[in-house]
Amino acid sequence: MPEELPKYLDTRRLADHHGTLAGVVSPSRLRRIGSPFSAISPVAVRLDFRTEDTKGLRLVGEVSTVLTATCQRCLDEMEIGIKKAVDVILVDSANPRPPLLAPEDDVASIEQGKIDIDQLVEDELILGCPMIPLHDDQQCRATTTDSVVTGSDRRKPFEGLADLITSAKTDEPPKQ
Repeated sequence: MPEELPKYLDTRRLADHHGTLAGVVSPSRLRRIGSPFSAISPVAVRLDFRTEDTKGLRLVGEVSTVLTATCQRCLDEMEIGIKKAVDVILVDSANPRPPLLAPEDDVASIEQGKIDIDQLVEDELILGCPMIPLHDDQQCRATTTDSVVTGSDRRKPFEGLADLITSAKTDEPPKQ
């Protein structure tokens, strides 16, 4: 089993050795992953630290895990596999002159050369989560086509609204 990653990593040391880092982050360390999602398995993390001439330290890799969520159509529990590519430029928050960055560059803040792995992993997982968790149409109970309602059998919840509004204006009882 892969080794549990520490909360903080010294990025300067890893960059000097052009380090590749692989390990896991346990679900109990993910404090910001909340409803409708919950982490059920450790997050697999693989990161490569690279030094670039113009931008400084770049972090490239991948995070992956399985989350559970409530399907917003049928309200059943479901599992969602998240696999998110990581590509960020590390910028020291104390640096008065940050590197030259392109508008499309993602940035992660580090303090005194240390990066908070939990925060980075959570950020990437949150970005990888679907906006609205839904089963595939074939798996969702709410989208089954067993009893398709058509035409006159269809329920019309606002059918009597026009009569109600008219009767309110004329003080007559609504039609039944």
